[in-house]
Amino acid sequence: MVWNWKLRQQHHDHKPQEIKKISGRLPFLGHALQLYRNPTTFLHQCKKEAGPAYRIQLGGFEFYVMTGSLIQDMLYSIRKFDNYDGIQVMMPVDRILNICYRHKYDTDKLITRNKNPVKLAAKKYLKPHTLGIFSNRIQEGIKRVFDVQLNLKPGEKTELDKNGDTMPWILAQVIALCFAGSKLGYNKDLVLATDLFSRKTVQAGMLLSVLPQWMATPFIKHFTSVEKHLDTILDVLMPELEKMKAGEVNHEDEPTLISLVLGMKNSNGELHTPMETAIYYARASLAGLISPRLVVFFILYELACQPSLATELRMEIEKLDELTPEAIGNIKFLDSMVRETLRLKIAPLGMFHKTTTDVVLSTGQIIPRGSLTIGTLLDAHTDPILMKKTSRLGKSPMPLDQFDPYRFVHDEDNSGVQENDADDIDIRSSTSLGPEFLTFGLSSHACPGRHLGTLIVKNVIAEMVMRFNITTKSGKRLPDVNDFGLALFPPEDSLILEKRA
Repeated sequence: MVWNWKLRQQHHDHKPQEIKKISGRLPFLGHALQLYRNPTTFLHQCKKEAGPAYRIQLGGFEFYVMTGSLIQDMLYSIRKFDNYDGIQVMMPVDRILNICYRHKYDTDKLITRNKNPVKLAAKKYLKPHTLGIFSNRIQEGIKRVFDVQLNLKPGEKTELDKNGDTMPWILAQVIALCFAGSKLGYNKDLVLATDLFSRKTVQAGMLLSVLPQWMATPFIKHFTSVEKHLDTILDVLMPELEKMKAGEVNHEDEPTLISLVLGMKNSNGELHTPMETAIYYARASLAGLISPRLVVFFILYELACQPSLATELRMEIEKLDELTPEAIGNIKFLDSMVRETLRLKIAPLGMFHKTTTDVVLSTGQIIPRGSLTIGTLLDAHTDPILMKKTSRLGKSPMPLDQFDPYRFVHDEDNSGVQENDADDIDIRSSTSLGPEFLTFGLSSHACPGRHLGTLIVKNVIAEMVMRFNITTKSGKRLPDVNDFGLALFPPEDSLILEKRA
């Protein structure tokens, strides 16, 4: 009892400290100008000034910024840090659906933090050993869409713009096939609506992240509404879903996301309706289109700037006995490029969360309940103290702030594998989880669709390098585009594709 009293007294004597606000914030803008000019330098200065945790303001939001090992603490503490509410700040899908579609459907019914059917289906069926069910659809879908969208004669050239329609259509086609099946997945209206729903949601999300909702709402309704595209998705999917619900058809021979979700129960213990399932399809397509498109362009840009990488990748592909999505996915060099891209080509700030209770950090500082938190992921991934093993990898280990496509090629050290990683062949594959790779998150909040997403990315890249010689329009390497430290985009430079003989 004396010992317990001493502990309580000690805790009382050392009250949690308030986390420091960073100076220099402007009315409404907060620290937007500093983040716009040079986010990496600004965040380093913040850490130097305030320590491993500090507060910044962007737009109308105040963020508690976690650095170093505090990021891992945040990602592992799933009961204290809620990622659902945090993500709704940067990508407020719930609010966008309410603004655009509430007059047709009560979208509040779809706000499911703990029983999200898409997440549950992904965790169960999108494992490395189960991806074979999508193999034929991925392969045939990519081949068919390339034949239509990029049908060139040998020596003929075309321009591939990162803001153009070609790559979004390619990815939307594959996503539609995996999520809705071959019967519906080739429907052009569905593919286009899937793509446009994603793009409009991103645009609406940007408005809501910088403007009050009352101000953003009229702009969203008139210029970036998802209503028409969601209508199209429902028009295509619901007749098939109604037949499935009535038992007239089934997807047992070709499992799909919509068939899996339709067979799941909601938080009230009732099966999801066809309409709910179709809306979940639209929401799930966001994750399948936004990040993969960026990863594909980042890698293609590296291949364009370093032609020897494309040559080596072709050689690895030509060694394969059989050109299947799984075989391409297992090419170590390609996997290394994907992981290095996911490690380094990321925004300085990411992993939005919201505290569910007052949180006392290991530093003795406190974050009040209901606060928004964010991590300096790029800083963590380029810190040799935190990334001890990663910093020693590669043919000739390069600094962590430099892109090394070979960094993970020769890594055979599987030490430190955690139970969560038991289904991964290599602890440092492009989809493995661990304290030295935070892009997909950690623990139960890690991205459940990462295995399918990276498989699609690898196969799109493989198809590109086998069909085309790739160069940049500018003929040189341009810098990546940083958007207020919250997003990183490939350079403002188109790619030139030349059909190989």
